[in-house]
Amino acid sequence: MKVNLIPKMSAVQLMDRDGHTVSVDIKAFEHQGQTHVFMSDQANAGNGSIARNGGVFIPQLNQRFGLEQSDSYFYRHVFLAASGSLFGRFDLNWQDNELIDYTFTMIANSIETFELKALFTQATPITFSYAQLKNLMVAS
Repeated sequence: MKVNLIPKMSAVQLMDRDGHTVSVDIKAFEHQGQTHVFMSDQANAGNGSIARNGGVFIPQLNQRFGLEQSDSYFYRHVFLAASGSLFGRFDLNWQDNELIDYTFTMIANSIETFELKALFTQATPITFSYAQLKNLMVAS
């Protein structure tokens, strides 16, 4: 069995593109002024939620956690027992506070994979509150 590079993630409540509440696992890291957010489908949800809803989930995460668009990077994390942790990168195009389009690319380059693995040991994990994860924040 291969190693899961992000074994402890937090469940966050998000709205999918159909308006349904879904739970997605996330883990965020801060490194050199940049925020790196990793999203995983929950084990009981299969592997399609993030692939289908990435463009809807990212703006919600960005707003809820108060992330700077220019310094935030989003990834999909998939763990398979046979191959370990696999990653994909979202390349985002923002206009004001709206995500106008994005591309998604699986990371197959060994140098980029090595850099992500180094991030887990060099970066500071970001902790989110229960209220942020469950979308219980009250607007003032």
